[in-house]
Amino acid sequence: MFLTAFLPLILAFELVEVQADCVLPSFFGVPVGTIVAFAGKTPPSRWLWCDGSEIPRAQYSALFDVIQNSFGSDISSTNFKLPDLTAKFLLGQSLMPGSNFATGGSSIITLTENQLPSHKHGTGTITIESSGSHIHNVTDPGHDHGGFTGSAPGSTGNSGQGGKLNSAPAGTHNHNIIAGKTGITINSAGDHSHSVSGDTASVGNGASINIMPPYQTVNYIIYAGCDS
Repeated sequence: MFLTAFLPLILAFELVEVQADCVLPSFFGVPVGTIVAFAGKTPPSRWLWCDGSEIPRAQYSALFDVIQNSFGSDISSTNFKLPDLTAKFLLGQSLMPGSNFATGGSSIITLTENQLPSHKHGTGTITIESSGSHIHNVTDPGHDHGGFTGSAPGSTGNSGQGGKLNSAPAGTHNHNIIAGKTGITINSAGDHSHSVSGDTASVGNGASINIMPPYQTVNYIIYAGCDS
C-alpha cells in the first residue's frame, strides 16, 4: 500500500528523467541537426554518430525534417542518411544558407605542368644538324695600278724599187693601261635553318605531394531531437 501511494510520483520522476535529455537541449537552444565535435566513445542520448549511417525516417522524423536527403538520395523512401564526417573536416557553404552539402578535396595531389613554378633546366646533350654542302660566289670589282707609256722622237726611212717612202715622227702620245680584275664576288648562301634535337637535363620524378595540415582527430555527433 505504501508503494502504491507513491507510484504516481515515482512514475513522474521517471518520466522527468527520461525526458531530461530531450528537454535540456531544447531549453538551451540546441537545434535539431546540430553537429559538434565529441571526444567520447559513446554518444549522448539522442545524439548520433556522423558516420553516414542509414536510419529510419519514422524513428528520427525531427532530424529528417531538417536534413532530408541532403547526405544521400540513393536510398529507400523509408530511410535517410546521416552526414559522413569520417576522415573529413567541416567547410562552410560558399553561399549561406544552402542545402548543397557537397564533399570533395584530397589530401594528396600531383602537380600538372601548368602548376609548376617558372624554372630552368640544364642543357643536357643537344645535337645540331648540318645544313648540307653549299658554295659562295666571289667577285672582285677590280683595281688600277696606274702608269703610262712614254714616246720617243724618231723617223724611219725606206726605199725601194720604183719609189721612195718616208715616215714622220709620231710625236708624244700616251697608251692607257686598263684596270685589271680578278672577278671575285662573295654572295650569301640564302636563308636556311638547322634542326636541333636532344634532351635537356632531367629533373624531378613526379611524386605526389601531401598537403594535409597538422590535425587532431575527434568524433562528430549530430543532435537527432526528442522524437528519437
